[in-house]
Amino acid sequence: MQAKPRNNAFRYCQSFLLPLALLFVAYLGAGMAQTNPEAAKAGSQTATAEHDGSHDFDFFVGTWKFHLKRRLRPLTGSNTWVDFEGIDVDRNILNGKVNIDELAVDGPTGHVEG
Repeated sequence: MQAKPRNNAFRYCQSFLLPLALLFVAYLGAGMAQTNPEAAKAGSQTATAEHDGSHDFDFFVGTWKFHLKRRLRPLTGSNTWVDFEGIDVDRNILNGKVNIDELAVDGPTGHVEG
Protein backbone atom coordinates (compact mmCIF):
# COMPACT_ATOMS: atom_id res chain seq x y z
CA MET A 1 0.00 0.00 0.00
CA GLN A 2 2.79 2.44 0.78
CA ALA A 3 4.68 1.68 -2.44
CA LYS A 4 1.82 2.96 -4.59
CA PRO A 5 1.81 6.57 -3.20
CA ARG A 6 5.58 6.79 -3.56
CA ASN A 7 5.35 5.57 -7.13
CA ASN A 8 2.63 8.13 -7.92
CA ALA A 9 4.63 10.91 -6.25
CA PHE A 10 7.70 9.94 -8.28
CA ARG A 11 5.70 9.98 -11.52
CA TYR A 12 4.12 13.30 -10.56
CA CYS A 13 7.53 14.92 -9.95
CA GLN A 14 8.97 13.32 -13.04
CA SER A 15 6.14 14.62 -15.24
CA PHE A 16 6.81 18.22 -14.13
CA LEU A 17 10.53 18.31 -13.36
CA LEU A 18 11.75 16.71 -16.57
CA PRO A 19 10.03 19.22 -18.91
CA LEU A 20 11.08 22.06 -16.63
CA ALA A 21 14.70 20.91 -16.76
CA LEU A 22 14.53 20.63 -20.56
CA LEU A 23 13.13 24.16 -20.84
CA PHE A 24 15.90 25.46 -18.62
CA VAL A 25 18.60 23.80 -20.72
CA ALA A 26 17.00 25.15 -23.92
CA TYR A 27 16.89 28.64 -22.42
CA LEU A 28 20.56 28.51 -21.48
CA GLY A 29 21.48 27.19 -24.92
CA ALA A 30 19.60 30.00 -26.66
CA GLY A 31 21.35 32.60 -24.53
CA MET A 32 24.79 31.21 -25.33
CA ALA A 33 24.23 30.79 -29.06
CA GLN A 34 25.95 33.60 -30.95
CA THR A 35 26.93 33.50 -34.56
CA ASN A 36 29.97 35.78 -34.19
CA PRO A 37 30.82 37.06 -30.68
CA GLU A 38 33.49 39.46 -32.00
CA ALA A 39 30.99 41.11 -34.34
CA ALA A 40 28.46 41.51 -31.54
CA LYS A 41 31.11 43.09 -29.31
CA ALA A 42 32.23 45.49 -32.06
CA GLY A 43 28.61 46.50 -32.77
CA SER A 44 27.95 47.39 -29.13
CA GLN A 45 31.16 49.45 -28.94
CA THR A 46 30.17 51.40 -32.06
CA ALA A 47 26.74 52.24 -30.61
CA THR A 48 28.34 53.37 -27.35
CA ALA A 49 30.87 55.57 -29.14
CA GLU A 50 28.18 57.20 -31.27
CA HIS A 51 25.91 58.23 -28.36
CA ASP A 52 27.03 57.89 -24.75
CA GLY A 53 24.17 59.99 -23.33
CA SER A 54 26.46 62.40 -21.48
CA HIS A 55 24.87 65.43 -23.17
CA ASP A 56 21.21 64.37 -23.12
CA PHE A 57 20.24 67.06 -20.61
CA ASP A 58 22.33 69.96 -21.94
CA PHE A 59 19.11 71.84 -22.79
CA PHE A 60 18.81 72.56 -19.02
CA VAL A 61 22.13 74.44 -18.95
CA GLY A 62 21.69 78.16 -18.39
CA THR A 63 19.96 80.61 -16.08
CA TRP A 64 16.22 80.19 -15.65
CA LYS A 65 13.55 82.32 -14.04
CA PHE A 66 11.44 80.26 -11.62
CA HIS A 67 7.92 80.54 -10.24
CA LEU A 68 7.14 77.96 -7.54
CA LYS A 69 4.11 77.26 -5.40
CA ARG A 70 4.42 75.71 -1.95
CA ARG A 71 1.64 74.35 0.25
CA LEU A 72 1.87 76.01 3.66
CA ARG A 73 0.77 73.09 5.83
CA PRO A 74 1.17 69.83 3.89
CA LEU A 75 -0.50 66.64 5.14
CA THR A 76 -3.05 68.62 7.19
CA GLY A 77 -5.72 69.01 4.54
CA SER A 78 -4.86 72.68 4.10
CA ASN A 79 -5.20 74.10 0.62
CA THR A 80 -3.29 77.35 1.28
CA TRP A 81 -0.45 77.98 -1.17
CA VAL A 82 2.28 80.64 -1.31
CA ASP A 83 4.14 81.78 -4.43
CA PHE A 84 7.91 82.02 -4.74
CA GLU A 85 9.89 83.81 -7.46
CA GLY A 86 13.56 83.30 -8.12
CA ILE A 87 16.38 82.06 -10.32
CA ASP A 88 17.82 78.64 -11.13
CA VAL A 89 21.33 78.28 -12.53
CA ASP A 90 22.15 74.97 -14.24
CA ARG A 91 25.76 74.11 -15.18
CA ASN A 92 27.69 71.18 -16.55
CA ILE A 93 30.52 69.78 -14.43
CA LEU A 94 32.95 66.88 -14.89
CA ASN A 95 33.41 67.62 -18.61
CA GLY A 96 29.66 67.65 -19.23
CA LYS A 97 28.98 64.30 -17.56
CA VAL A 98 26.91 65.88 -14.74
CA ASN A 99 24.42 68.75 -14.49
CA ILE A 100 24.14 70.70 -11.26
CA ASP A 101 21.32 73.09 -10.34
CA GLU A 102 21.37 75.96 -7.88
CA LEU A 103 17.94 77.32 -7.02
CA ALA A 104 17.24 80.47 -5.01
CA VAL A 105 13.66 81.71 -4.58
CA ASP A 106 11.97 84.27 -2.32
CA GLY A 107 8.39 84.37 -1.10
CA PRO A 108 6.19 85.67 1.71
CA THR A 109 7.38 82.91 4.07
CA GLY A 110 11.10 83.44 3.41
CA HIS A 111 14.04 82.50 1.23
CA VAL A 112 14.59 78.97 -0.10
CA GLU A 113 17.82 77.63 -1.63
CA GLY A 114 18.50 74.23 -3.02
